[in-house]
Amino acid sequence: ATRLTDDAIVARISATAKDGFEERVFVRGDKRVDYGRVAQVMAIVTSGGFKKVALVTEPDQR
Repeated sequence: ATRLTDDAIVARISATAKDGFEERVFVRGDKRVDYGRVAQVMAIVTSGGFKKVALVTEPDQR
């Protein structure tokens, strides 16, 4: 995983998005990440022009 500053998130996605702003972007946070931070990252991505943003969830492995 590569750490990015908030200002670099949209630039990194833009550099790799084959479909431009139509690219579907998935955001995943593990259990240690506060949900508010995940929501903040999703807001950064959508405000950067990407409207197809989804949260990745995985079932709890018990």
